[in-house]
Amino acid sequence: MSDEAMGARGALAAAYGVAGATGSITGAGLTPAAEIRAYVDEVWPSFLDDLEALVVVPSVVDESRAVAGAPWGMECHRALCVAMDVARRQGLSVVDCDGYVAYGELAGETPEQVATIAHVDVVPAGEGWTVEPYALTRREGVLMGRGVLDDKGAALASIYAAGFLARRVRNGWKPQRTLRCILGASEEAGMMDVRRYLTDHEPPAFLFTPDAEFAVCCGEKGCVNAEVSRAVDSAGAIIELTGGVARNAVPARAEALVCMDACVDGLPRAEGIDVEPVGDGTARIVAHGVAGHAAEPAGTVNAIGVLAAYLAACGVCSAAEREFLGFCKRALGVWDGSGLGIDVADELFGGLTCIGGTIRTQAGSFVLTLDARLPGAADVGQVGRRIEDVAREYGCEARIIHVREPFTMDPQSPEVMALRRAYEEFAGRPAVPFAIGGGTYAHHFPRAVGFGPLDRAEPLPDWVGPEHGPDEGIWERQLKRALAIYIRSLESLLNPKVRIDPKLG
Repeated sequence: MSDEAMGARGALAAAYGVAGATGSITGAGLTPAAEIRAYVDEVWPSFLDDLEALVVVPSVVDESRAVAGAPWGMECHRALCVAMDVARRQGLSVVDCDGYVAYGELAGETPEQVATIAHVDVVPAGEGWTVEPYALTRREGVLMGRGVLDDKGAALASIYAAGFLARRVRNGWKPQRTLRCILGASEEAGMMDVRRYLTDHEPPAFLFTPDAEFAVCCGEKGCVNAEVSRAVDSAGAIIELTGGVARNAVPARAEALVCMDACVDGLPRAEGIDVEPVGDGTARIVAHGVAGHAAEPAGTVNAIGVLAAYLAACGVCSAAEREFLGFCKRALGVWDGSGLGIDVADELFGGLTCIGGTIRTQAGSFVLTLDARLPGAADVGQVGRRIEDVAREYGCEARIIHVREPFTMDPQSPEVMALRRAYEEFAGRPAVPFAIGGGTYAHHFPRAVGFGPLDRAEPLPDWVGPEHGPDEGIWERQLKRALAIYIRSLESLLNPKVRIDPKLG
């Protein structure tokens, strides 16, 4: 996590006047911690087999290949089927909601519902991997592969946690509430899966998504997503622009196909730039950057910004093209939004971030996508209008395609306290709540938080990449511990005999 994000984590605790959740959960019916750890050790070989079966599926959303029962494309459907099979084997009743989403359920004494929600789709692999992205690699205690961290490993952990409780039910335990493990398949492409789910299903009484970090994520920034476009200049030098793999990821590579005849002396060399003649008076210019998640852009280098700066400076482009490139340079030269005049920060969330995720040539226009993450101090409407105004200064059109307000949940609520205590029991450190710049499924539900599986208290080696980056990975011990934490959390939430200390809850 970046220094800025760590500051947001501390600020949330300070804002609510809370620290750890030290104190026991009282009440009957809780499984001894040693028994939970023994279960995790017992099932771990099977867990890794299932994780490998899930990671090998390149489940990137592709609606162009949608068919009945597979609205997000066949690979996402294949991943969903793998996860549903695991849920069945864990003793859950499985429902496929027309391929949009699925869930496994463990019935309780009442229909009141506690739920988890995780996703089995992933962002594209992208460039820069040193291991096979669509395979499970174990290296020096780390699990690596696309989706191991975001979010296939955690999805399986939630299912296996429910499997432990299903085993308890077979041995006579009666949970008061019903547990539902929801599995999405379009989280990385706009979360249309959960939107569809909520059109047909009531939200649970409480939900957590294992698609964040520990201890508990009780706040998420808002967002403004935009597309900035300008018509291709038929008399210009740029034939095509392309770059990036997802709107919400800083791109490591961007390319331009240009007409060499526009520059008598040829194209100059520059750091981070490769020039490849392709014949017929054209050249391919490839810009290289450093990838990362849109929510944590510190330390990244946006390849689109590198490409735009190079093209604008090399004397190849027409005036109209330089205007579009000028907007790209201004927007992407820094990631705090100051280039567009939208930079703002507050104590709870830290600062605004803004990145360009993709650039494409489509329908006769160059199109740049922007992903801005907003703290509570920002006005969502004003940020959108400012992007539109700056785009007009450069002869471009900005279209706001999605907005979301920031949200928080009280970290001292009884449900969150149950999660915090579960974390403290198995991690052995205070469960300090925090806020993030990323967006998870949680903001679609009235009472929800993000909860693991990554634990920044145990930094990964520098050869391990982040979610959305190359060499994505997580400590194997952290994923094992997350499974134990989820078991305790769900067991507590399903049993009303488990009392929350009123002084803390």
